[in-house]
Amino acid sequence: MASSLRIRGFLSRRLRLFTLLRAAGRGVVVALVLIGLVQCLMPAALALALSETVGGLRSLSSGSGAAWLGFAAFVLVITASHVLSAFIQPLQQLAKERVDGAHRERVVRRVLSAATLDAVEAGEVQDAIRLAAAEPQNWTEKTPGDGAVSQLQMLFLYVTGVASCVVVAVHWAWLVPVLVVPALLQRFLRRRAWLELNRIWAGRADRGRRAEYWRGMLTSPATGKEVRLFRLGEHVIGRVRGHVLDQLAPVWRYSLRIPLWQSWGFGLTAVPLALAYGWAATQVIHGHASLAAEAAVLSAAASVYALGGIADAFGIEGARPGLAALDLLDDRLSPGLSDAPDPSDGAEAEVADGAPLVELRDVTYRYPRSEQAVLDGVSLTIAPGERVGIVGLNGAGKSTLIKVLTGLYEPDGGTLLVNDAPVTRAGGGLERWRSRVSVLFQDFVRYQLPAEENIALGRPGVPDRELVTAATHGAGVDAFLAGLPNGVETPLSRGLTGGVDLSGGQWQQVALARVLYAAERGAGLLVLDEPTAHLDVRSEQELFERLLARPRSASVVLVSHRLATMRKVDRIVMLHGGRITESGSHEELMRLDGRYAEMFRIQARRFQEGFDDRAKEGELV
Repeated sequence: MASSLRIRGFLSRRLRLFTLLRAAGRGVVVALVLIGLVQCLMPAALALALSETVGGLRSLSSGSGAAWLGFAAFVLVITASHVLSAFIQPLQQLAKERVDGAHRERVVRRVLSAATLDAVEAGEVQDAIRLAAAEPQNWTEKTPGDGAVSQLQMLFLYVTGVASCVVVAVHWAWLVPVLVVPALLQRFLRRRAWLELNRIWAGRADRGRRAEYWRGMLTSPATGKEVRLFRLGEHVIGRVRGHVLDQLAPVWRYSLRIPLWQSWGFGLTAVPLALAYGWAATQVIHGHASLAAEAAVLSAAASVYALGGIADAFGIEGARPGLAALDLLDDRLSPGLSDAPDPSDGAEAEVADGAPLVELRDVTYRYPRSEQAVLDGVSLTIAPGERVGIVGLNGAGKSTLIKVLTGLYEPDGGTLLVNDAPVTRAGGGLERWRSRVSVLFQDFVRYQLPAEENIALGRPGVPDRELVTAATHGAGVDAFLAGLPNGVETPLSRGLTGGVDLSGGQWQQVALARVLYAAERGAGLLVLDEPTAHLDVRSEQELFERLLARPRSASVVLVSHRLATMRKVDRIVMLHGGRITESGSHEELMRLDGRYAEMFRIQARRFQEGFDDRAKEGELV
């Protein structure tokens, strides 16, 4: 039973590689197959032509042209083989690139289709994404395109072997198993060794991911400042070297055994091949066979010997980890899977235009492999158009709360409701809700694009210049952008022609303009996570006055450690230990004289003493 399952699994993997070739296009595949099949017959044809040439040598003295005809056929076969090789190599490369392109697109779409972000953040999934990326990092890794083309080459290899066996069998049939069995046995042993090598490598992919992380620190402009100022270069290089050695050491140890096995494999096939050559020569010497027969067997036997090669197996087995990683992504990131309980009434959230009523009802969330709840029974209601501030110490759960609120994380318990209907994966409910939300995260993205495109990415499509202008004014960055060399068309990257770099505060205002652009295009909930961390107090005050003066067509959730900015919001929510411990207006919480009041007074004293907590970065270049 077990062997039957293994055979079915083996055949299934082989069939899968063939099906990948559909992405190469029918014309390319048909051309590959036709040229490949003709090439398969070349060794047998070469053996026959050589036989005719040698057999016709005796007739040269009598003026017969048989030898010349055989020689002409021999030259024609060799020439045709070279011409076909010139065509098949670019076709194979084209097929490989098309298959890999389709594979990479599937990986990206699978990651993007994940219902929530926490599934993508898991370490196992990150390893799988790297393995499935079809971007080999070393000599052991191959792409699905390599595997599909190699699978076709393997088929051609067997066809070549069968044709050569027919030539041998015409003269001495008993030599066929003598040559074929050792060749196939050598292929089996070498393939098994290569498969084990790939298994060892794939099993240590996490070490490679760590090495890439540290290697990126050495070359990234974002980390270059600290690497130089803290003199971390040698330390980081040591980290990279350590992780690389940890990943490769078992591979190297196993690789040292392979030459020994290959020497045994050579003997396994060389001895039968020598036996075949010796037998053919003996038969000619004793007059039991012609010289032409010996020539045919010598040439064909060498082609049978090629069955022991595993050049195609490198591509086939090297592609397996990437395909297995894609299977893991299909399983772990399937949008149809959910551990969260479905609502009893099966209703789905219908997200209408305008500011919605949003509610978190008794929400609990734990990170994978963690027993401690980051959010523990949180209930929060945001009325349409309401401005809500969320405060708390570091680690209180603020960032996790907004990821649950915006549908990026799925709670382990409790429910997210919009307009009194639960938001679930079913029927694309999460996706519809996220389309109505716009968020400014602390680690916002700095796109290396013109300023206008940077802002218009808040709602992809053709940028609306009028709405971009409104968004830049709301973010307080309109005058600055107008002063750039090419206005809003100036690239925001020093590495691009005519581009500039921005300070941290300017980048944050551009990111805020992106959020406001989404609001202009219909987003009903704006979430701002530390939106003024890089701004001075005066700029911060001006920005919040503009934000609070906006129409209440969108609700606003503001997360900030600067409690002075919270005084004008409608309601402040205090998070502590994953729970909401205080809720009310600034005045109400100050009268309560709890944790919020204590934090506010501490900050007030610090600012009176001239403390400036802006995040510092270089100015515009």
